Amino acid sequence: MDPKTTIYLLFREYVDATQMPSCLYIHGRVFDIERLKEEIKAEVDPLFSVLRFFQYEGLAVLYDRKNLDALLFPLKTLPREYPGLQTAVLAQLQGSSSWEENPTDADHLNYTIETGWDVSNDMLGDMARRQHHDVAPCALLHNNAIDTGKDGGVIVNCSDASREVLVSYKDVRGLHGWISENRMPQRHYHYNSKHGDALTPSEYYFDRHGNRKRAAQLLTNDVSTNELLKYAIGKDRDSELWYYDVNNSCFIYFECEGNNPQNGYHAYHLHPGEENFSNIDVDKLRQVQDVLTTLDF
Repeated sequence: MDPKTTIYLLFREYVDATQMPSCLYIHGRVFDIERLKEEIKAEVDPLFSVLRFFQYEGLAVLYDRKNLDALLFPLKTLPREYPGLQTAVLAQLQGSSSWEENPTDADHLNYTIETGWDVSNDMLGDMARRQHHDVAPCALLHNNAIDTGKDGGVIVNCSDASREVLVSYKDVRGLHGWISENRMPQRHYHYNSKHGDALTPSEYYFDRHGNRKRAAQLLTNDVSTNELLKYAIGKDRDSELWYYDVNNSCFIYFECEGNNPQNGYHAYHLHPGEENFSNIDVDKLRQVQDVLTTLDF
């Protein structure tokens, strides 16, 4: 299987006088049992919302089964009071899997975080091992589930005297920037004569009514188009991609060239009212492009 950009998912856990976190470095908190449904949703919904934003990406999402069980522990003790809640949480993990089911190939190294905790056999160790051996780019998605440095990273010391810095994010904006730069496999822009480019005008064509029209024009060169393609977003795995091109004050639209191993796209620019513009979710783009918050479309 080809390696994919990998997101590790970690939650804060339920703790009480008798229940400790699954690992000492994972943060836990006492839930208000009277508001257990709201408490658990407050832990999982923001992170699941981030993952839903990236449904257009081919990400591998891994979670820790012990961590998830510790979060949902009170539901197992009070199943009749919260019917269906655990099923609802697990349903949002559809398409992901536990890292234990898909572990990185073992090595002979030990991995230790700066507090001294050996994470060689934990999820953080698997993440560090994957990163150490360049298996695939990986990032941690959590919301105060563990301590991180000022830059959001987790330092892991390896027994070969090297270290890995595990990047972590909690929101769409930060993770979007990271994924755009670390996507595997990468996207590639392919020139299409129909739409031309910064140096070549688009071609004329006849629509289904027999009217002669000019195809939408691509306004950028190869370098700029590939750079915009890195950051383009979509609705889901079947949608086209789009982004706002600040330099040209309009949107750029990317069409996938079928199911091909090159992950190729051709592109053209669009303005409001033009064909395919209605496919662009401007509100979704506003979550990653500040310039759009001041523009009305």
